[in-house]
Amino acid sequence: MAMRKFSIKAAEQAGDEHRQSKHLGRHLLKIPEPSRASGRQPDFPGQETARLNVFMPVDLVRKIKATAMTEGKTISQLVAEWAATL
Repeated sequence: MAMRKFSIKAAEQAGDEHRQSKHLGRHLLKIPEPSRASGRQPDFPGQETARLNVFMPVDLVRKIKATAMTEGKTISQLVAEWAATL
């Protein structure tokens, strides 16, 4: 019986009409933008930045993080200072 009721309902509307009625107001909804504001200042204000994904040994990454923390800098700032000496 349940299968028959479903087939009757599906036959009442064509496929396109059914999809349109199902998602009718979705484009009108105001979905809030995800907030990327973390509350901290950017590492390099006023400069264009790019992401650099690098695989490094875990021990080296731990040393870089520890050094950055003891110097009160971000990892990006520490690596930028180091790269400037090359």
